[in-house]
Formats: sequence, structure tokens, C-alpha cells
Amino acid sequence: MLHCDLRIDPLTRLPNLCGLLEIEHQGAMGRCGQVLAAMICPAVKGDRCLPENADACVEGLALLLRTMANDERVCAIAAPYAPSAFRIGNEQFVLVLPNCNQGLITQLADNLRMRYHDHLPQSDALFTEVSTASCEYQQKGGSKFCILKATYRALALCGSNTVNPTELPAWAELLIDQMAVRTCSILALIRTTRTLALTDEISGLCNHRAAQLYLEEMMQEYKANGTPCSVLLADGDNLRHYNEWGYQHGNRMIRDLAEILIRATRSTDYVTRWLSGDEFLIILPGADYTVAKRIAERLRHTVQTETSNWALPITVSIGVASCPDDGKTAAELIACVQERNLIAKKTGKNQVV
Repeated sequence: MLHCDLRIDPLTRLPNLCGLLEIEHQGAMGRCGQVLAAMICPAVKGDRCLPENADACVEGLALLLRTMANDERVCAIAAPYAPSAFRIGNEQFVLVLPNCNQGLITQLADNLRMRYHDHLPQSDALFTEVSTASCEYQQKGGSKFCILKATYRALALCGSNTVNPTELPAWAELLIDQMAVRTCSILALIRTTRTLALTDEISGLCNHRAAQLYLEEMMQEYKANGTPCSVLLADGDNLRHYNEWGYQHGNRMIRDLAEILIRATRSTDYVTRWLSGDEFLIILPGADYTVAKRIAERLRHTVQTETSNWALPITVSIGVASCPDDGKTAAELIACVQERNLIAKKTGKNQVV
């Protein structure tokens, strides 16, 4: 959920219909070119049932389209724009090729149909085939989203005997443009709202809500694959002195401390601001207790060293808890790491427990 992107298809990792809308809205695919639509169909006419593991068919076609989009010859023709593949529906895909001519699109369509079965498990090869159709797009006049319109014209032609797609009436052109623009605005608003909901305003780090989501994802990974993981709770020892100096100084200290913690952790770790003050929860995917303890000691030492020349030097007390030894749920790990952090604070501060 935390890493969910409304513009990306979770199965194939290709951009989806929302991704196509936003990319075209940004003008990232040029003013003219071709779209190649591809649709997975049952091999036997009239049989609408796909094989049980239809995902394998979808992933196979996605891989083939991605390979075509990255082909050097195709990229050279599309320059300065980049060809791109999209998953538009369950079994519907489109390859957008800026500056492409009809000759190349015909070659690619033939190649796609021939090579499709090579990208499937053998058990699926006899059950499905790919139907293709192409359509030109060209921005002219006040028309917008010509790639989107060309995409659905091409998809309508897949498997049909029609050669030329029907032109849209003026009212349909206007309606599609207005709805597409509105959809792009809504997607941008959703991203902004999501960022605000999951970001701590003072430190710029992920907040308590985001930290809980990261934890749940990490625990699901443990349950699925037995991957060890750990959490650290780092609490500054001298925030009260900064706040006595002025809350703006306390906020600045929190931001600076957050930057130190980020630099001292691994690129795969998540530094988040916890409940209040200068509490930070550091989430360590794949780290057992030994690794987590070593990272915690590095954090403690780095903070002490890098703040030694501050007007008010600070230190941190750090609790460590690991899965599965200290708990197998997010709640159990949090309870354990909070207890150990409290022990570190009560028994002298500036230490790891």
C-alpha cells in the first residue's frame, strides 16, 4: 500500500491507463507517431476462457513489449522521445512509438505475434494468441490526448476485419479531452494528499502513519519468506535544552538530526519520525539482531561525533528489537523496542540496548 503508484500496473510494472494519461498530458511522447495495440485472446474462436494462470500470459506479453520499447533501432527512430509500453486493461496493451512510420509498425506487429509464445510457459502456449492493430496519432488544432484516442481506436480494431478506424465526432473529442484533463488533475491531487498524509512536516521524513505501514509490509515479508528484520528507536537526549532556547531551534535540531541518521543508515533502511519530539523509528528490512545492533552503534557514534561542535551537542539513546527473536508482529516489536529505549535512557543515555 505504501509503495502503491496509481500510474503503475502492479503485476507487470508497466505504466497503466493513468500513466498514459499523465505522460501524454506532459507532452512526453511527441506530437505524432503510431500506437500498436495488442490484446491477448483465446486461441479457439468463441472460447472466452483464458488459462488458469493467465498472469503468465500477461507477464509474457509485457516483457516482450518492454523489450521492443527498449530496442536501439526503435529508440533511434523515436528520438528525442522515448517509446513506451502500457497495460491499458486486463489483457489489453499498447506500445506508443513517437515518430514511427507504418512500415516499422507493421514489422513490430508481425514480430510481436510470432514471438509471443516464446515468452510463455509451455503449458500456456497453445491456449492464447495475440491480436494486434495500429493507429496513427497526430496533434492538430485544439485536439488533445490524441494518443489516448488512437489507443482505443486501435484496440477496437484488434480481431476485427475493419481497416480504417472511425473518426470521432467533435462532441466526443471534446468530452474525452475534458475528462482526461480532469483525471490528470485528480491524480495530481491524490499524490499531493498522500504525500501530506505520510510526511512529517518538521523533519520531512515519513511520519508515524507511514512508519506503521512500512512495519506491516516488513512483517508480511517475514511471514511469507521468513526474512529477518529489525527496528531501532532512537531518542535524542537533549531536546529539552533546545526547546528552552526556542522551539524554532528545537525544530532545526530535529531536521539536522534526521539528516545525520539518514546518512548513517543503509539505502534500504527507512528513517521515520515517531510519536513526538526527537524520537525516530528506523526500520531495517533483512537485518537480524547482530546487524541491527551494529547499525545502532554506528548511529549513536555518528550523532555524537557530528554534533560535537554544535552550540548544544546532542547524543541519542537507542533501543533495538528484532524479528523473530523479540516478536513476530509489528505491535510486539514496537513494545519491545520502546522498553529497551526506556532502559537506555534510564541507565545513563547515549547508549544502545
